[in-house]
Amino acid sequence: MAGGFLHLSACSMQASRKVKRNYPKSLDAVAVAENARSRILTIAMNPFKQNKRLLIGIFILCLLATLLYPFEFMVVPEWTLRIIDQNSQRLRGNRVRESWCHYTLENQSQEEELLSDEDGYVQFPRRTIRG
Repeated sequence: MAGGFLHLSACSMQASRKVKRNYPKSLDAVAVAENARSRILTIAMNPFKQNKRLLIGIFILCLLATLLYPFEFMVVPEWTLRIIDQNSQRLRGNRVRESWCHYTLENQSQEEELLSDEDGYVQFPRRTIRG
């Protein structure tokens, strides 16, 4: 580039025109213009590669956070039972036992025993587990 001036822009036609004005028509001038254009394209593409890496990193981070966060699973819904005898009379003070287990997340069953109230009702709460 002996004393010449090379002005490059995003448009490849403008870059080649400037080269033709400042350099004699030869293969060296065309090679310089092609090399300069490829540098512009490389510089323009590098931020995309960096953004792509950033997006992949954020995606992996979110995926790991989702997998490691202990979600709450419902094992048993809330139950309300009414205890009655053969004559449809409510029974007070009867023991009612509920047992539950989420076999994927725990290996022992759990249970709770409640007494029916004056109207024969027993209400067991919703059972959840974090896993």
